[in-house]
Amino acid sequence: MTACDCSFIDYEAPSVFRQEARTARKAHACSECGRIIDPGDTYGHVTGCWDGHWSTFRTCAPCRAIRADYCSGGHEYGGLRETLWECLGIDYVDGRVAGWAVEA
Repeated sequence: MTACDCSFIDYEAPSVFRQEARTARKAHACSECGRIIDPGDTYGHVTGCWDGHWSTFRTCAPCRAIRADYCSGGHEYGGLRETLWECLGIDYVDGRVAGWAVEA
């Protein structure tokens, strides 16, 4: 796989951070693609305090796999779609590829 340089120049590490895999008990929206994480699905759950503000991110299994394959250098939670567009010219949610027209 091709690695995407997802490193950040001005990235401030969270002062508190917790990451774990969970099984959904209720429906959630993925913080990356917006897809519904259905009850029973395994998803990534991240809670942290960035610059004095607490945030929680839930990431579906496909987005977790995409992040693992392409963003080995780090990433910004909630920004995977934008990062891959800027880095690789691919929007994995709506199928756009830079320089290619999407058929209607």
